[in-house]
Amino acid sequence: MPVQDGQPVAVIGAPLDLGAGRRGVDMGPSAIRYAGLDARIVELGRSCIDCGNVETAVAEATEVGDEHARFLPQIMETCGRIAALVERTAAGGRLPLVLGGDHSIAIGTLAGLAKTRGAGGVLWIDAHADLNRPETSPSGNVHGMALAAALGLAGDRFAGDGRPLPWVDSARVALVGVRALDEGERELLGRLDAKVFTMSDVDRFGVEPARASSTSASTWTPSTRAWRPASARRCGAASPTARRTSRSSSSPSRAWPTRSRWSR
Repeated sequence: MPVQDGQPVAVIGAPLDLGAGRRGVDMGPSAIRYAGLDARIVELGRSCIDCGNVETAVAEATEVGDEHARFLPQIMETCGRIAALVERTAAGGRLPLVLGGDHSIAIGTLAGLAKTRGAGGVLWIDAHADLNRPETSPSGNVHGMALAAALGLAGDRFAGDGRPLPWVDSARVALVGVRALDEGERELLGRLDAKVFTMSDVDRFGVEPARASSTSASTWTPSTRAWRPASARRCGAASPTARRTSRSSSSPSRAWPTRSRWSR
């Protein structure tokens, strides 16, 4: 058995699919575990405990509610349970690894980390920016609002009990692998000091140089408070030439991609 010299890991399952427009991602935690996750973590020299799955509502047995933020109360209940587990495991010295589930689970992950470490940075690896808000979302799907919620820009309904917003420092955000944005997201990016890498950047420059560049944008420096980066759930890449958006401009400083067939 490998020597356990890395930070121990706590696996947290979040079989939540209420935030997405299509069903099925609730099977993710089981599939990832079945593929041998715990053994792979041990091979990396880390001990691993499994905290099981948090309780989630089922779409067929609950109400959609507000069409501009579908299933939001139920999602926030689940994210509260995720946040509590993340907070507890992080405070105990373990690295929380949350398995989803749709991307609304990031609301719970980042809220729990912020409770123990304060607002941090984020490396958001996704084809979408998840910067919609209830008033701008074309679909009302909450998984497309997760980063806006963590930044405190999606409204008070996203504030967790005892976990005041924001959970993420807007100056330490890197978006990696962006492929499609809604109009409201493009407008918001024009007001944020976010570092953005599109999929075209990834294809052109490759993964590793961009990974280093994007990570440097979200990590702490000695002039700020000490902090450890929390990566988003999904995997992807970036490029070393991404531009930062301008806080003083009303629109982003480059031509952002638009949504394709499915909106978040």
